Amino acid sequence: MNYVNTIRQNNGTMIIMFEGQAPVTIIKKMPIYDEIDKLLMVNNYDAIADKIFIKQKVEAASDGEFTIANGVLVCDEEALPTELSKTIMDFIELSEDFTPLVRFWRNIKLNPSENSKLSLYGYIAANHMTLTEDGCFIAYKAVDSDYLDSYTKTFDNSIGNTVSIDRSMVDSDVTKTCSHGLHVAAWDYAQNHYGKWGGSNRIVIEVSVNPKDVVAVPYDYNNQKMRVCEYTVLRDCGGQELTAIVDGSDNESGLDDVVESYNVAVVDGRINIPKSMLLNMGIESGTCIKAYKPYVDATTVYLSQRLSECTDENSKIYEVNEGTRLRIPVSMFSAKYADCDFEVELIESYDQKLFIKVTPLF
Repeated sequence: MNYVNTIRQNNGTMIIMFEGQAPVTIIKKMPIYDEIDKLLMVNNYDAIADKIFIKQKVEAASDGEFTIANGVLVCDEEALPTELSKTIMDFIELSEDFTPLVRFWRNIKLNPSENSKLSLYGYIAANHMTLTEDGCFIAYKAVDSDYLDSYTKTFDNSIGNTVSIDRSMVDSDVTKTCSHGLHVAAWDYAQNHYGKWGGSNRIVIEVSVNPKDVVAVPYDYNNQKMRVCEYTVLRDCGGQELTAIVDGSDNESGLDDVVESYNVAVVDGRINIPKSMLLNMGIESGTCIKAYKPYVDATTVYLSQRLSECTDENSKIYEVNEGTRLRIPVSMFSAKYADCDFEVELIESYDQKLFIKVTPLF
């Protein structure tokens, strides 16, 4: 596609012309305005074409099933949830296979809960959960070692079984944290929270859930658990999380990237965060960092400059000392880890932000 010319009006509006295409008007209040302006300054016309003709690209890649209206994908005259729409467009732009995402959308459309339709993909993206090729997603659940559920002792969670109850028996109120229904969760919650209740006689299983069967995602524990009316047991996961097939992600691999990793000993009750990690994050002396846990009993602490992360009861603010030094007290985890080494990782997240993950090495 050959670039022809750009006309700039006094109010800043740009009219961009490509050979064989109708002129495209970009006004200042449009989200892509600044990005297009910068690309024009460096004469990157191919990138400009990809941005302003994304509608045609989406329609061609989806064989006309999707189009774009008001900045979001539309299918059968229904707008997709914003986060799901953005992820599919990212996959199309990267020429990645987005079929599982489309199948996820077709499944979630069958869910009678409008709240589930709007919020489920955001939950999946926030918890880095896996979508399967058939548009379902992977979740986890703690059960007794005989594969019976830990509460009623009546549901058989043996490998391959489908467990289901009538949807009307599941509490749909998202403000209720613990209520009746089948419970499944993200990996961290299942492994580190309710997976510990009941001691060593509990195991964590991996299940497949169809989006149409999600009834409620309560607001507590950072939306890491939910109530559903049906799931299929895939395996006794043996302490290992399934590697993602499709992850709600903006980076090309679809996964978080570990930039640096070190094993660090506890010294005087504190964990020294490597200076190189802080410098890579652009952190200088005097910077405030939030150390937070996703929930009270979590064994992993995250360090981020995004101070709004998590709730205050699970977090503390630390100031980076002179010489770019940061030391986190082991008490943020538990006294039982005082003699452990810790793995400290600098990670680029799915939304292209840098954070530090600190985990005890058992």
